[in-house]
Amino acid sequence: MNAGVGNPGGSSGLCIEGLGIAYQTAAGQRQALSNVSLTIRRGEILALVGESGSGKSTLAYAILRYLPPEAVALSGSIEFDGRDLLRLDDAGLRDLRGSRIGVVYQDPSTALNPTMALGEQLLESVRRQQPSIARAEAVARAEALLRRVQLGDANAIMARFPHQVSGGEKQRVMIAMAIAGSPSLLIFDEPTSALDATTAAEIVDLIKDVQAEYSTAVLYITHDLASVATIADRVGVIYAGTIVEEGAAEAVLRLPRHPYTRALLNSVPNPFRAGQRRRFELQHAAQAAGARAAGGCKYRWRCPAAIEVCAQEPTLEPVGADQRVACHRATEKGLDLRSAVTRATFAPRTAVDTSQALLSLRNFAVMHGRRAGISGFFGGRDSRVAAVDGVDLDLYAGRTLGLVGESGCGKSSLARAIVGLLPSGGDVVFDGQPVPPGAWRAHSFRRDVQIIFQHPDQALNPRMRIGESLKRPLKLYQANADVSLDHRVAEMLERVHLSASYARRFPHQLSGGEKQRVAIARAFAVNPRLVICDEITSGLDVSVQASIINLLSDLQDALGTSLLFITHDLNLVQHFADEIAVMYLGRIMEMRPASAGTLPPYHPYSEALLSAAPVPDPDVQSRRVRLSGAIGPRSFSTVGCRFTARCPRKIGEVCDARAPTLEGEGGHRIACHIPRSELASIPPIWQVHGKLETGTNSKQLISARNETLNQA
Repeated sequence: MNAGVGNPGGSSGLCIEGLGIAYQTAAGQRQALSNVSLTIRRGEILALVGESGSGKSTLAYAILRYLPPEAVALSGSIEFDGRDLLRLDDAGLRDLRGSRIGVVYQDPSTALNPTMALGEQLLESVRRQQPSIARAEAVARAEALLRRVQLGDANAIMARFPHQVSGGEKQRVMIAMAIAGSPSLLIFDEPTSALDATTAAEIVDLIKDVQAEYSTAVLYITHDLASVATIADRVGVIYAGTIVEEGAAEAVLRLPRHPYTRALLNSVPNPFRAGQRRRFELQHAAQAAGARAAGGCKYRWRCPAAIEVCAQEPTLEPVGADQRVACHRATEKGLDLRSAVTRATFAPRTAVDTSQALLSLRNFAVMHGRRAGISGFFGGRDSRVAAVDGVDLDLYAGRTLGLVGESGCGKSSLARAIVGLLPSGGDVVFDGQPVPPGAWRAHSFRRDVQIIFQHPDQALNPRMRIGESLKRPLKLYQANADVSLDHRVAEMLERVHLSASYARRFPHQLSGGEKQRVAIARAFAVNPRLVICDEITSGLDVSVQASIINLLSDLQDALGTSLLFITHDLNLVQHFADEIAVMYLGRIMEMRPASAGTLPPYHPYSEALLSAAPVPDPDVQSRRVRLSGAIGPRSFSTVGCRFTARCPRKIGEVCDARAPTLEGEGGHRIACHIPRSELASIPPIWQVHGKLETGTNSKQLISARNETLNQA
């Protein structure tokens, strides 16, 4: 399509001036946005960055006029296509939504109707733009849109329901619906936060392609500053409803001027800091209570550089060639912006005994489905799927093993099978003793092996106060029977940096990060030997993610607990883990020390995962490795390498005919038919200042540059 399509009247894009919005509550008005001014030009992507609750989604809903009835527009304007959206009537809004303005939400599962086929939902969008179009023509247009968003088998996708496609495929369908009307403004509200790294990278590439083809203005809402480096032309940083910094993406990432921007950037996991277990942590959000209503700089309640003048409200002023900052100290050098978080003092980490593994898995397998019967009612084909197939793993006392892979690789199936929530096969040894299948639910094993799930909402009883939830494991395992349960609950909450008053609250009264802290407190209640963390930081803000990682580090140092940390984020796990296992379709592709994660040799699948992880640094360029096709099904009879269908480095028939074994030395083993010498000669993923990252000198350069951001 022509770049200018969808721009009647020559509109320059979206212009927001002095926008102020409040919510009417029982306690009075609560300010949500304050004096927000942003401009997004046609053909430009502006990333709006901030923690949860900062006002990002409120701004998006204000543009669409989807705010709830209790929202009140206090001031300002939103100009689009020559019209003020805040003053449009219902008919004018209906004309814009879905045609001139397209939107893609964070969770496509909640935006798609589960009772309708995807094709029918897409046809609704197509026919709304062209009511007189014939059905056959509309179907052809819908299929073309699906192919445009790189869903190859468009006809099959049209016939499927939302539950029959992956999260990435649902998000592609949502993008197809958003561009059906050739919009001149696209709004993406956290479109990749629930996706794994490779899928998220593909969606980001797709957004850039669509934006370039349609020459639209794009508002890209995210809490992840790392992704900004790969997609945005400009960045706006929002805190407590106020824009605190805005400018060209490269300028903001290279030299962030506002303390909040610097804190967010330092909270992002960086692969060049592998082995540094502690993450930069912002002051706890609770210290910002009342910031929206109070005068002066709203960030001063959490800012370690706050001084007396910060009691006066700063204005967004130009700093440098293409940057605006709302900070009284933006141009000062040598500021100490390190986190001032106070925390309990824990005992030093004890030495690790690697002579015997705490947990050993040999030929471990988890099957879904059923075996083919012999006759009669039990006849039929073998429908078993190998979620986990022949896995060998060792986890030592006091150590952290990171398990990495895309969604659907079998990571969660492995975790649930270890704790007995799924049937499994193979040999399991815990603390030197074989664990027979019938002993999975033995009292002592359940006490020593705990699990923390990805979504604390699904693990906490919504009708039970936090205190009662925390008392349950204490009652079950009779821990410290001589101490009152209320006292033990208060100790547990203090251990995870929550006050004792949280015991009286219900789960819905807590933030996502606070609920995850409660889930961690419950898992560590009886001092288990092993805790399995299943994607517990997925979807959290980078600042909250950092605080959770630091909390786990503290607990591990104090108690000597072993951790199996499951994630799809290789950058994150390289900070936190001692060893990394990369899983694909139920098998381990690579085992390596976390400190060796940035340099070859690595398995081609590990190479692709590394390349998909964004690095929040304009001086670091990533060599993208794109995988064709989606992660496929696993039959019980699969032969050959599981990765062969998507491998960009496939060397021949041997990859299809024989499964490779994990081989290597020095704790670094790779399951690949490609000779290790050839894997070692593969160029590294990252380039620094135009030169390939090949050794410690470049790593030290990047690490030193990041460390000096606070003093820039």
